[in-house]
Amino acid sequence: MKWPLPILSVLALTFSGTAPLHADGYPFNSETQFVFGDYIRLGLTEEQVTHVSATGRIPLNEEQLGWLRKVYPKIPTKLRVIAATFNDSVEDRYVNAVECFWIMPDQVAITLPKKSLDADFSFDDGDKIAFPADLRISPEGVMFHKGMETTLAEALRVIEAAKPPAGGPDSVGLISVTLPPPYPKDGGEWDAFNKKVTGLFEELKKHGALQKVSVQNTW
Repeated sequence: MKWPLPILSVLALTFSGTAPLHADGYPFNSETQFVFGDYIRLGLTEEQVTHVSATGRIPLNEEQLGWLRKVYPKIPTKLRVIAATFNDSVEDRYVNAVECFWIMPDQVAITLPKKSLDADFSFDDGDKIAFPADLRISPEGVMFHKGMETTLAEALRVIEAAKPPAGGPDSVGLISVTLPPPYPKDGGEWDAFNKKVTGLFEELKKHGALQKVSVQNTW
C-alpha cells in the first residue's frame, strides 16, 4: 500500500518553534522536518513528487498557482525545493526570499510573508544551479542522477568518477546526495521505504570511503 498523494491541499499554518536554529541554516528542524513560522502547506501530485525527487524543483500547476498568487502575485510557475532533511548554508540565498521546503514525501511548505503584501519578495526557480546534488533519492528509494533515474551500480560509478587523482594523499573527492523526507512510521511498507532510502545512502557512503570520496547529505 502506497501513501495516497492528494491532488491539492493548501493549508495556512502558524507555528511558534522553540527549538534552536542552526547558525547559518533554515527555519526548520532537519530531524523532524518541523518548520518554524508561518507557511502554506501544499500537497503534491505523484508526478510532482517524482519531479521534486529527480530535479529538486516543483512545477506548480494552475490550481496551485491560483491559491499562491493570492499571497504572492509574482510567484513563478516553478520553485526550487529545499529538502528539509539537511539544514545548512543560506549564504547564497536571495534577499527577502520566499522559501519552499520539502517537509513530507507528498508535501512542501512555502513560507508566508512577514511584511506587507507589497514587499519586494524574491523567488528561486532553480535555474541558476542546474543540479545542486550529484545524486538524489526519492521517498520510495528510486535514485536519480542529473534528473534521470539511475541504478545503484550506476550511482557507484558516479562516486568512482569523483575519485581524486593519484599522488595527493590528503585529497578527497566529494559527492552530494539529497535525501527525501521520510514517510510516517507505520511498521509496514512506509517503514520499508524509509529503510531502503537509509540503506542506499549508507551503501553510497561505504563505497565512497573505499574510493577516497566523501559522500555527504545536502538539500
